[in-house]
Amino acid sequence: MSQDGLLSGVPTESGNFELTVQVSDGAGNPVHVTLKLDIQPLPAGQALFNFNGNVQTIPVVINQGIPYLPIWYLMQGLNTVGMQSHWLGQEWYLSTATQPYLYFLEQGSGTASIYLNGVLVQKVTPESAVDSATHELNTFMPLWSLTRLLNRVGYHSTWDGTTWTVTK
Repeated sequence: MSQDGLLSGVPTESGNFELTVQVSDGAGNPVHVTLKLDIQPLPAGQALFNFNGNVQTIPVVINQGIPYLPIWYLMQGLNTVGMQSHWLGQEWYLSTATQPYLYFLEQGSGTASIYLNGVLVQKVTPESAVDSATHELNTFMPLWSLTRLLNRVGYHSTWDGTTWTVTK
């Protein structure tokens, strides 16, 4: 817990927990308070999305062991780490303030293209699925291709099976 009382982090297990904290009243007298936390596991089809400490639950689709995340959420998260993007149906344009090293890329094949600062960097095949939060059809992008791209341009990106974490 921080000095300002913010309790944050990503739980590593579910269950019922007690946490005792000490606070001070206006006169500086210490007061102990016990908090009860009920941590529930993620529902099926959900993942945690952690961009620079901003954690939210988002839909995930797993296809042949590969996680796919909705492009709308990815765009919002990338925006928080300073990467602008827009989606034009089968083309995803991302931009950074600096020009990353984009030589010797294996673009692959697929029905959609990812561009970084105007350079085609990856061809992927997205998934179309219903977003469990909005109940609308959404485009889901393969996480592995974006993780590779982000690592190449200086973002640290990891996936542990339930949480995708991106930091600058």
